[in-house]
Amino acid sequence: MADFSLIIKAVDQATATLNKIQSSAKQVQISADKASQSFSNLQKGVENVSSAASTLKNVLTAVLLGNIAKEVTDLAISYERLTTSLGAYAVSGTNTKALFSEISALAKTLGVDSRDLAGAFINLRQDGLAATEVELKALSNIAALTGATVTDAADAIGKAIDGNQKSLKQFGIEIEQDPFGRYLVKFQNAVVATAASAGEAGKKVLEFAATNEKLIQAGNRQADSLEGAYNKLKSIFQESVDRKS
Repeated sequence: MADFSLIIKAVDQATATLNKIQSSAKQVQISADKASQSFSNLQKGVENVSSAASTLKNVLTAVLLGNIAKEVTDLAISYERLTTSLGAYAVSGTNTKALFSEISALAKTLGVDSRDLAGAFINLRQDGLAATEVELKALSNIAALTGATVTDAADAIGKAIDGNQKSLKQFGIEIEQDPFGRYLVKFQNAVVATAASAGEAGKKVLEFAATNEKLIQAGNRQADSLEGAYNKLKSIFQESVDRKS
């Protein structure tokens, strides 16, 4: 577990992220009796941002530090498990610690949890995919459309590759076979790609999600959201754990 000095240092590095969280709250009213409410409740009701700004930042800092102190412990414990799993599915000779650092850096950019993205990486590798940065970004776009986890999206892709043509329906994506045996990839009822096999159709879904403007915008909203900012803040603490380990 990272020592307290590293936590304080990480808090200093997180100032920009805290400011981003503060500025993203449109209307916030904080009273003394509500100061202990959970992070999610800070988005509720309010009339004057400017007068509540300093209070908001103080409350956010206190709540976030309490939550993140636990996250640091959880990250330190789960780090070893994840690197072991990553090692089993990474390309031979890959430094698993370096791989997890790369995944964490990408997670910070996307505004998703680093452990969630690592889980998605493992799922894609299990299904015979390369799990490239482009594919992981595409998964993040798909997940952001419905608020699902990236690992959930990867699991749905895997099921589609295995022949479950309805596994992606929750994301507005369907895979169907036409009378000629071709696999049709549909997004919101429109055919966006064709494939000769279920496995190829799964790959086509990722290619489409990496380039479709609507899905890209969903991913961008996730990165810029309060949840995204919080995940980025956690990634800063993850980096402190990496430096300490």
